[in-house]
Amino acid sequence: MDWFNRKVVGWRLSVRCRTQEWREAMEEAVLQEFPNGVRGQGLKLISDNGCQPSSRSFLKVTATLDIEQIFTSYNNPKGNAETERFMRTLKEELLWLEEFAGLDEAQDKLSVWMDFYNKRYLHSALGYKSSMDYEQLYQDEDLEKAA
Repeated sequence: MDWFNRKVVGWRLSVRCRTQEWREAMEEAVLQEFPNGVRGQGLKLISDNGCQPSSRSFLKVTATLDIEQIFTSYNNPKGNAETERFMRTLKEELLWLEEFAGLDEAQDKLSVWMDFYNKRYLHSALGYKSSMDYEQLYQDEDLEKAA
């Protein structure tokens, strides 16, 4: 999740939660948001102290990509508040309301919901704009300053 605009930039749904799935979500986010590469962008990844983000292979990926990894304090969900709030919203608005026939159906519905979340879900912290609208507004302001 990009904390600047609350946009979900990479995600994975799986029956497991291994480092491999975390790496795949990271790669998706990087390719989508930074097709020309991320090195030198000053990116930070904030995560909990779980076994996936603290694994050697995941740490190697973030180091290779020049992404600074920041771990939240133990037992401190406020350290990753935006992500924790997103997870609550996802559960309240989709996961707890649906019974999925299988992983494929869950994947399809989650994909539709993620698209809705990024394009139409309004965030009070963004002046009641969607993630995509806020990002576009910021890009437009940058273009005006450059002109």
